[in-house]
Amino acid sequence: VSRSSKYQPKTGNLRKKTQVVIDNPLPQSSNSNDPVTELRSWLSNNDDNKGELTDQPFSNERLSSEEVITIQELLWSVHKDHILEERSEEMQEKILTIDTATGTVEMP
Repeated sequence: VSRSSKYQPKTGNLRKKTQVVIDNPLPQSSNSNDPVTELRSWLSNNDDNKGELTDQPFSNERLSSEEVITIQELLWSVHKDHILEERSEEMQEKILTIDTATGTVEMP
């Protein structure tokens, strides 16, 4: 018995496929503010007790594809800034130091 399928997987822009997967299927809350604005506000809050991102009401909102891209760029920017701040000494010295179970390893 021969099995043939008319389905042909599409190749190309994986970013578009990722956007579809990231879109949250949860219903949009009628009393919520813009999730991007809420995220920016949460990220700018320097309070150590602000809670986990996943516990915030806006983190369960349905997102448009444009909002997904904006949020990805925003989170990446915050991550990049954090790395630059936390690891600037290593970057200036051009030596990466890693603590492992067997000791400290330095990589030039």
